[in-house]
Amino acid sequence: LSRSPSPPPLISSSSSSSIDSLRSLSTSAPAREPTRWWNLLNIQDSPTQLSKKYRSPKHPVVFCHGLLGFDSVTIGPAIAPLHVSHWRGIKEVLQQNGTEVLVTRVPATSSPVDRAKVLEEKISQVYPGRAVHLIGHSMGGLDCRYLASHLTHRKFHVLSITTIATPHRGSAFADHFLST
Repeated sequence: LSRSPSPPPLISSSSSSSIDSLRSLSTSAPAREPTRWWNLLNIQDSPTQLSKKYRSPKHPVVFCHGLLGFDSVTIGPAIAPLHVSHWRGIKEVLQQNGTEVLVTRVPATSSPVDRAKVLEEKISQVYPGRAVHLIGHSMGGLDCRYLASHLTHRKFHVLSITTIATPHRGSAFADHFLST
């Protein structure tokens, strides 16, 4: 049996500091490149290849940005503008696979109540009488939850809500600024 090398001791001698111990831990393991979701997808795949790999939802998917978020924004000088999308590449891959996608824009710093009302108006305009899946990032998840639970007289049906990094139990960062 071959045994893997034992990890370095946390305290190797009385002359080394805890910082030295931490440094030895972080440098003893080989660095590994993190896996990114966009490395798993090949946007150049044909729609046929995508539909074989991934099932497309039958109902539209609505993306809701977080605090200070945006659907897309153009920055830089007019001669060389840079177009930045909040949901980089996701919309394109889903649409290429036949999914209807709506990327929404709500007031960047309003309350979840006000943002949810704007969200509800936009979805009602685009998908009246339809069922949708909501995906909310950060504060966008709170907007989606409020919309689904309190704005019940809407022109569409919410099938599901997926939240990403949503502060469901509050935010220490926001609490700090509200208390000052």
